[in-house]
Amino acid sequence: MNVTQTIANDLVLDIEWAHASHTADLKSAGATRPERELVGFSALTQAAQTTRAADCLSLWVEGSYENDGQATYERNRRRLQVLAKLIYKGRPNDSLLAYRQLNSFVIEQFTALTASEYNCSRSTAQRGVVRAFDIIAERHGGNARELLDFFNAALGHRLIDSVWEDLLREEQSFPAYAAI
Repeated sequence: MNVTQTIANDLVLDIEWAHASHTADLKSAGATRPERELVGFSALTQAAQTTRAADCLSLWVEGSYENDGQATYERNRRRLQVLAKLIYKGRPNDSLLAYRQLNSFVIEQFTALTASEYNCSRSTAQRGVVRAFDIIAERHGGNARELLDFFNAALGHRLIDSVWEDLLREEQSFPAYAAI
């Protein structure tokens, strides 16, 4: 088995396990019709939020994979803060541009993380991720590209939400400085 297929298989298992876990949680909480299909924005984004891949991406972005990750953490935090402000407080056109930039950031960072974990090139890592969504589309139906877009959006929202919470705390702690 080549590296591309290994990446794809691992990511498919990660996403399907997270989806199965979420469905079981819904059922145990008394949901009469828990989500069974992995296809669709709601199901895939819920699964993506709880994957090992999402946890690892958060650690990667905060610099935990590096010996001296402080510089990486600061650089990524600043970039995400700018995007968070544009998304949550900006004008509609600014928000749309920020979402596109966030999507690019997620793809860039997730590809770098995957390449690092599997000791391969970024292009091989990217092919593995794309292949994973081809497999999910084959198994569960749906459009592979659309599913990948949903996954990227969920990862991006997870990163933005953590930064946004920090920004709100800072503004509440120093309201006079927040207005400057």
